[in-house]
Amino acid sequence: MPGKLYAASGSIRLFWMSEDDRNDYERLLLETPEARPGYKLEKLTDLYWDTVLHGGDFNFMIYDDSLGYCGNVSLQHSENDFPEIGIELFKECRNKGIAPEAISLMVAEEQKYRKKVAYLVRIAVNNEHCRHVFEKMGAVLVGFDSRDKEQIDALEQRLNEEKLKKNKDAINYLQRSIDYYTEKSKSICEYKLYASSICD
Repeated sequence: MPGKLYAASGSIRLFWMSEDDRNDYERLLLETPEARPGYKLEKLTDLYWDTVLHGGDFNFMIYDDSLGYCGNVSLQHSENDFPEIGIELFKECRNKGIAPEAISLMVAEEQKYRKKVAYLVRIAVNNEHCRHVFEKMGAVLVGFDSRDKEQIDALEQRLNEEKLKKNKDAINYLQRSIDYYTEKSKSICEYKLYASSICD
């Protein structure tokens, strides 16, 4: 049985994730590897599951009256100016309008307690379907993965320091690292989904 009801609208209901949802959630993760580019998941470990339940993010199970359990929608870093939205759906539940309904429902409910101007969404560049869903909802592309940009900025600062020392080995290593993170960042798009495009 799912956990406590969080919000409902039409045929969609969102439930807080509970201990009883582990098997369903593991099945979802294993069937949606495209949601985690560069990370291979073979099973849901105890540590991973404990982080999902108690790590501070808001994780909700999505249920549809006709389809049953459809996937998961989450709100991460809710204390930030731009909390991050995540969603994973089983393939058979896609293209049915469930993703925008679940996201809109979660955001509308959250706006009652924590008013936010916009939400951050990170999507793999090659996940065209997911990008299309969010763009149709009004999400605006703002660039590539900013998490890698922070790493690149730090490496470039160290590179400049090593150039002054003329340390060739360090310079070569740091330049290769910068090149790696620059390419890696281009695999993830960052969007902002403005609350005004969802909530009246």
